Amino acid sequence: MKFRVQLKDPEALYDACVDGLLNHGIWKGEIEEAADELSTIADQWFESGEYVTLEIDTELNTCVVVPVKEH
Repeated sequence: MKFRVQLKDPEALYDACVDGLLNHGIWKGEIEEAADELSTIADQWFESGEYVTLEIDTELNTCVVVPVKEH
């Protein structure tokens, strides 16, 4: 069986980008610009930067992110 779930968190994507950049040694002065760039790239999966849709397949035991254009 396949089913889709949609999650919403307006801060999650940006916060995750900032955390990831800090963990990769990006200077704090460069964080905002770099996080904005990452958020722009992630727009293919995150609608309005806060909604993400996951498709869960119980037969294959998988979970994939559904691209925004397929919502």
